[in-house]
Amino acid sequence: MTVLLSLLVFAAVPAQAQETVQARGWSKATYGRIIFDWPKPVKHSARVEGGALLVEFSRPMRGELDRVVKYLGDYVTSAELTGGGKVARFGLAGNFDVDSFATGASVVIDLRRVTAAA
Repeated sequence: MTVLLSLLVFAAVPAQAQETVQARGWSKATYGRIIFDWPKPVKHSARVEGGALLVEFSRPMRGELDRVVKYLGDYVTSAELTGGGKVARFGLAGNFDVDSFATGASVVIDLRRVTAAA
């Protein structure tokens, strides 16, 4: 009986719906920029780890990341959504520092190439 009740309660909890998010990117003179346009503000974090940029969101998303790779080929080599849509993972084409911020419902990620000290 307890198992049946547990299953019924679990089945009644809906999975978190993935929101449609537009992702775009372009190259500036000194950095590459990725923007995720969400329907409403979302918490995020961004870090470089193991040759990849990982952008984690507090809610799952769905969307195409191909345009980011197309327009930021000097910065990213691949893109995929993982973690049930909560993580956008980009393979990096070099050694980069990352900065991120939110503006309204958009999340902005800036990649700057790390240069060797003279």
